[in-house]
Amino acid sequence: MNYDKENIHESNLKAVQPYLDDPEFEPDFIRSKSGAAAGICAWCINIIKFYHVFCDVVPKRQALAAANAELAAAEEKLSKIKAKINELDENLAELTASFEKVIK
Repeated sequence: MNYDKENIHESNLKAVQPYLDDPEFEPDFIRSKSGAAAGICAWCINIIKFYHVFCDVVPKRQALAAANAELAAAEEKLSKIKAKINELDENLAELTASFEKVIK
């Protein structure tokens, strides 16, 4: 059985909420009545908890992806700037050597 735990429809959340609010909707209590029902109870509680955590994490994952893209662009720009600095340092060394030759 596959359940799309990352896309729970709002109507399903509303439908299960009264059960989640019921203090007797607790796997240990239900296990005294039915082991199978206790498993379903635990599954429902945990799927809803997962969904709420997943919904909190999605924008953070998106922000991380955007930050990583920005970081990659900045690192590429920095690499180009460092290459230009190395080129200018080499040019400066050549000019300094030429200047030293002329002065001596």
